[in-house]
Amino acid sequence: MTDHDRFAGLRKLPRTPVAAILAQAGAEIEDPEGLTLDGPPERVLAELDGRGTGGIMGQIRLLSRALPAREAVWWSCLAGRDIQPAGRAWPTLKAAEDWVFRPAEATRKAAQQAVAAARPDEETDLCARAAFLAQPTGPEAEHLRPGMVGLLVEIMVLKSLLAAVPDRFAARGRLLVNRALDIARGGNGMLEQTGGG
Repeated sequence: MTDHDRFAGLRKLPRTPVAAILAQAGAEIEDPEGLTLDGPPERVLAELDGRGTGGIMGQIRLLSRALPAREAVWWSCLAGRDIQPAGRAWPTLKAAEDWVFRPAEATRKAAQQAVAAARPDEETDLCARAAFLAQPTGPEAEHLRPGMVGLLVEIMVLKSLLAAVPDRFAARGRLLVNRALDIARGGNGMLEQTGGG
């Protein structure tokens, strides 16, 4: 896929102007000067891409708010897999993935229970929290801050980005964004990084 095609066919992203997407989620793009925020996500993602490494954070912020909740949680799970220690299976990551594959009240509640039982070093609690809040019912629906799922997803993806060794930061950022773009096209986002870090 060429860079020209990289932002094409993102059928799971809304056709809404980016300014409205961000406003609804209570989020902002840092340094928005020169961005066409009244345009669709594809256009703004391409404009951010033109900023090189400096645009990666904005792309992650926008994609975490523009993807549908289930797809966004899956993206966070892929980021969680990046940082889960080899040979370990964090229960919160499994619970979040279970919800993605079977979004129902039972798997949503299981995600909440996994968070409650999580060890302090279990960073994928963010994935499970996002899964629990993605389809809120009862009291959490009334008190849920707009954009909370997107915020949790953004933080999880940033954890993967920041775990990259410094000379692989740009490559990891591009991988993370490419995963979200693949998901937005209807793919599974399971792209792998080549090389170390």
